[in-house]
Amino acid sequence: MTAGLENMNGNAKGKHLPFVKVCVIMPIYVIICRSAQEVTFIMKHGFPLYMDLNGNNCTVFGGGEYAADKAETLLKFGAKVTVISPSLCERLAQMDAARAIRYIPRKYYRGDCTTAVLCVAATDDDTVNIAIASESKAKNIPVHVSHPAAFGNFLFPEAILTDHLQVSLVSDGGCERLKALRDRIQAIISEYEE
Repeated sequence: MTAGLENMNGNAKGKHLPFVKVCVIMPIYVIICRSAQEVTFIMKHGFPLYMDLNGNNCTVFGGGEYAADKAETLLKFGAKVTVISPSLCERLAQMDAARAIRYIPRKYYRGDCTTAVLCVAATDDDTVNIAIASESKAKNIPVHVSHPAAFGNFLFPEAILTDHLQVSLVSDGGCERLKALRDRIQAIISEYEE
């Protein structure tokens, strides 16, 4: 692990990214590096597993802003995104018009998770979200549930992507604070990559 951190500690222009001590008030999963030899993990819930979604079908259930956020993130990772919902918010409608997503204009039916490698249950009906989670888990498909979140088996990250670096942040709550933290980290990374 230390060697990997040391290798990631520079960039093509030879600048040195300093190790950073992070204080966390809300429960966020981060790596705290005080030196190349001392790495502390704060992990309340899960193991950060990176999946290759490029070219794979991911199904998002729901047509609101939360579903749009998740669809946009999945598209950044090269996923083929299918959205199943009776209606779409403006952002999802724009993605559909641009043919960035495959849109199926109806409610969830049992069996909809079958072809997905990952599902997001983001409808406005908790009962439907729980049914989606149950089907996904029965088929060993990772599922993120907007509400009630405890029925999901993974947390959906805020992701920072550059040509040579990927940083993911997840939280139990405080979505806007998490996005603000992501933006601050993105600015720091951009400054060092210039």
